[in-house]
Amino acid sequence: MYPTIHDGDLVVAERLSVTLRNLRRGDIVGALSPTQPQQLLCKRLTRMEYDRVNNCQVLPTGRIPKGHVYLEGDNTFLSTDSRMFGPVPEGLVQIRLVLRVWPLSRAGWLSSHWFWQGGDQP
Repeated sequence: MYPTIHDGDLVVAERLSVTLRNLRRGDIVGALSPTQPQQLLCKRLTRMEYDRVNNCQVLPTGRIPKGHVYLEGDNTFLSTDSRMFGPVPEGLVQIRLVLRVWPLSRAGWLSSHWFWQGGDQP
């Protein structure tokens, strides 16, 4: 997720947003890899079910299917993400990253909403 999150950054994550289905576009999430289930990916949720996706070879319909999300890394040119493996089932999303606590010089919120504020806004 470089440049947003660097190797060695210490972040706080929560699961309640995932459990309550209160994820939003722009959230940084930890999801099990659809191709290597033992690996946890850190990606930004960019699209949700029924959203359109242009120029995606692994998504010929051009729409995210029901129950799926589209995840992208912030480092566009080096990221392995939904542009390569397609939409990810929502069930693979495990956590939402909310706060960087280390290094102190870069400490701050990674999210603009709380789990009780409801899901994605149209």
